[in-house]
Amino acid sequence: MKIFNRTNALIVPAVNDFKGNGFIHGLTEDSCEGIDNSNLELFRDGLSLLSKAPRDQYLQENTVQKLPGRYLYCGVLPTHFGHLLSEGCHRFWAYQQVKDVIDGVIILPDTENKMLGKAAALIQYFNIPKKMIKSIYGLTEVEELFIPEPACQLGATTYLDYSRKLKEVTNFNTLNVSNKPEKLFISRRQFKSVGRVAGFDAVAKIFEKNGFVEFLPEKFSLEEQLSHLKAAKVIVWEEGSAIHLLDILPKLRAKMLLIRRRPDYGEFDSIVKSKADEFEIYNNVDFLDIDAPPHNKMSRLCCIDSFFNFLSDHKICVDHIDMLSFLREESFDIQSQYAKNLNLKVSVR
Repeated sequence: MKIFNRTNALIVPAVNDFKGNGFIHGLTEDSCEGIDNSNLELFRDGLSLLSKAPRDQYLQENTVQKLPGRYLYCGVLPTHFGHLLSEGCHRFWAYQQVKDVIDGVIILPDTENKMLGKAAALIQYFNIPKKMIKSIYGLTEVEELFIPEPACQLGATTYLDYSRKLKEVTNFNTLNVSNKPEKLFISRRQFKSVGRVAGFDAVAKIFEKNGFVEFLPEKFSLEEQLSHLKAAKVIVWEEGSAIHLLDILPKLRAKMLLIRRRPDYGEFDSIVKSKADEFEIYNNVDFLDIDAPPHNKMSRLCCIDSFFNFLSDHKICVDHIDMLSFLREESFDIQSQYAKNLNLKVSVR
């Protein structure tokens, strides 16, 4: 992983981005000659997301501010937690290499809210002092800028040595794993109406009977989330943004099962594969026919027997399943989703 160095580098802020109208933030190609665009802009699936016309208009309409000194460029800091983990921190690795020669660390928040919020814990995890953070909200030319390669990008192959680097530059080694469960079921219980497999409240009870703890990451601090994952020997994931926690962890000594809710979405497969000692993925699900984007659609199991056989194959006992309770839960979830789709109220069970 490389760190480039440029003088008079021009930064476009991110405050106009992440609003559904394109992305303009990043470093301009003219001011960073010789550096591949994948290190200057936001890339997903190997493709730039830059909207050139809106950026050109922004450059024409805004005055350049000058920032003297030497800084480390760490890119965009999205508000959305999943994108924060997957796209907002993978230049932080370079801080330890340049900390003695820089005046600060530049980030590009996607809102003008001056509070870092969830990002503060992430910055702390990477051992970057809060006082070093410099948020950029306007068009800014930096006297001297260190530009690290993003070690991880959505839809792209992660650098092989990034896992080792994460052990060196983060607080991973000091995460407290004492009194943490060895079996975790990472649940989407709180997000049932915005993308879940129907009936999984009942499935959570099956895991509970097998010694798993149902874990809702959003109820814990970032440090506690990471500590639980580090301590676990078996982790079952309901597909969701929480899987991006693995992006900031080295490879774990855990077996992982991923239960997809989107049959044709394999983005999380590669993350689980790269961070688990052993893994399996279950994807025999299908969307309900409702008007919602794929990431917010409810799914259902295509074959209930197939799913429970999958669990059994992985030493999760299903001998005493209350099938009636599962079918009732599944049916209620499905009816609720169809009713929501029709803007109807569902009577309480």
